[in-house]
Amino acid sequence: APISGQFLVLRNYQNSYPITLKAAASGTGDIVLKGNVDVVFNNYGQQLVLYVTSGLGGTRCYEVGRNF
Repeated sequence: APISGQFLVLRNYQNSYPITLKAAASGTGDIVLKGNVDVVFNNYGQQLVLYVTSGLGGTRCYEVGRNF
């Protein structure tokens, strides 16, 4: 499990099977995406960088960047 203060990098290594990561308002509450916009991994090399925090609300991952 990610630890508070770490960065978590999600990288796509395939093109065949698109994967959607839902924004907090419509899906996963512990992953907060910039602009509350879903992320769709559908091309090789796409990358999402998250910063992990921990507090009273539990562990959360906040998007700090993406390369697509």
